[in-house]
Amino acid sequence: MRIFKSNIFWTLFGIVAAVAVSQFYYTRSIAKNEIAYFVYGEPLKIYDSSVSSPQIKIIAKDSMIVHDNVYAANMVIWNNGRNEIKEENIRNDIVINLVDSVELLDFRIVKEVKSGVSGFELSKVNNNDIRLGWDYFDPDFACEIQLVYSGSHPASIQVEGYVLGNEIVYREVRGNGTDSMISISLFLLLTALVYIVFIIFWLLNKKKRETINFKKVEIVFASIMALIMVLYFVILGFQYLFVFSDMPL
Repeated sequence: MRIFKSNIFWTLFGIVAAVAVSQFYYTRSIAKNEIAYFVYGEPLKIYDSSVSSPQIKIIAKDSMIVHDNVYAANMVIWNNGRNEIKEENIRNDIVINLVDSVELLDFRIVKEVKSGVSGFELSKVNNNDIRLGWDYFDPDFACEIQLVYSGSHPASIQVEGYVLGNEIVYREVRGNGTDSMISISLFLLLTALVYIVFIIFWLLNKKKRETINFKKVEIVFASIMALIMVLYFVILGFQYLFVFSDMPL
């Protein structure tokens, strides 16, 4: 058939095949051992030192009076990989760090997946750091942690550490995350393949083949395939540029 001799046809077909393979290996390359975390927006200011009354005092556990603002911040840490993260997989301790010059007043686990199974534990390292430990950390196990601290302004929160093969990563949580983007990408690829099959069967129709303007067919075919590929690469670009994920809690 004449269309199979067209350079445009085979070029675009090769692009579709190459992109399909790249998508497959991209999804397969997602880290098997990955701890992710997410910090909820702005912390809640539970005490404002600028408008406080002399009759009201905030006293910390060590009986020291707190003179700065007091904030409460919530965050979630979860196993975003495919395997259980065992103690022997931890190369550097998993430490929650309040980056700015603030003082940690209190911390606790407020919620967790499979409560009582994972055995999440928090221990204070210093005025700014907390170590996270656990008994079992299966895929999609998670815990929500609340940090209460004092300071002149809200602190940045980071989680540091190293698990076999990966450092701890911050994940943006939006909608259905990566799975939704992968679904859209696969839909576009399927649409492209269906379109190719449709063109082939259309050309196999003898009556229509006799009146086909192959130049116009090539132009239309190339235009539609190009549009599908552009949409696909936009979606794929979002997957690479923005780190999306689903959060178990």
